[in-house]
Amino acid sequence: MRWEDSNYRLVFEPVAYEINTLYTVTLDTSAEHCGGLKLQEPFTLQFKTKSGIYGDVNGDGFVTSADVTAIYDVILGIDNSFQSTADVNGDGYVTSADVTAVYDILTGIASTTFLI
Repeated sequence: MRWEDSNYRLVFEPVAYEINTLYTVTLDTSAEHCGGLKLQEPFTLQFKTKSGIYGDVNGDGFVTSADVTAIYDVILGIDNSFQSTADVNGDGYVTSADVTAVYDILTGIASTTFLI
């Protein structure tokens, strides 16, 4: 984990994620921001991975324009086989925002890290 001071956030970057795995991250009160701020009580976060690679909607192991196409196919009702992975931004809906999330990955604007 590392502090990203410009955004006032802690970034959790495991080396690899297992598919369909529940992860638990706990920060205890010894966790300290480089500015001297400390947690007043332990903080626990849980998340479950959906696929091996964030943004890999079609499950081929890569984030490509094919994943964008898969999202559009779900939005337009052409092919719902990727319904469960097309909600890339995790808001509960498959929309153009998910397309933007994949474009952000493709262009390097976004990464596959989890932010705490």
